Amino acid sequence: MLDGCFESVHLIGGWAQPQSALGPLEQAFGGASLVTTWTLNDSYVALATQLSAQWNERTLIVGWSLGGSLAIRRLAEENRMVAGLALVACNPFFSGDGCWPGVGLELLDSFAEDLKADRGRLLRRFNLLQTQGATAARAQARQTLGFASEIESWSDQQLSASLEWLRSWDLRDELARLDIPVVHFLGEADAIAPVDLAQPLQQNYPAHQVKIISGMSHFPDAEASRFIAECLQSG
Repeated sequence: MLDGCFESVHLIGGWAQPQSALGPLEQAFGGASLVTTWTLNDSYVALATQLSAQWNERTLIVGWSLGGSLAIRRLAEENRMVAGLALVACNPFFSGDGCWPGVGLELLDSFAEDLKADRGRLLRRFNLLQTQGATAARAQARQTLGFASEIESWSDQQLSASLEWLRSWDLRDELARLDIPVVHFLGEADAIAPVDLAQPLQQNYPAHQVKIISGMSHFPDAEASRFIAECLQSG
């Protein structure tokens, strides 16, 4: 289990999310530890190499959504020991199948087609989906409106490549191989990493902690971020 003692925190964002999307989590951890934020704006090889070069046994990794998937994969590849891994609104198998909850390939395939047809519209659609069902959905939707414009410098090629990670990665076996403390935070109202994940996560990974956050959608707002930080810092 996490002991609440770590020297640094690495926050890894989700698909098509700028650094500002990690703002609530960064602020929640600020002051207690050295916090570094990462976005998925490069190839897997480049990101994985840069990330793991800075990880050590006193590093807490907090991966939001696809950022959590990247962390699982890299930690399993290197058999790396870190202080712990917190997976926020993350599904080790986002597409899912008949035996595992997920969003389904149909939705992710439609994202790929929409990315080719109208990138801006897709990003607005995705950010609205992230806030769907939240207690403060309207306020969160306004907060995420600018995310699309903040990643204008990201190439369509990289967005397409990382969308394919979301679509095709099945990291359930890799997650099982991790010999570090792992905590899952699921949003009660999440439309992308559904709360139905709680049961299979608990069944398949009995050493992991699973916490459900009331009123949280896929986007960890300030209130949810404070809860996450407090849980992890208290051990």
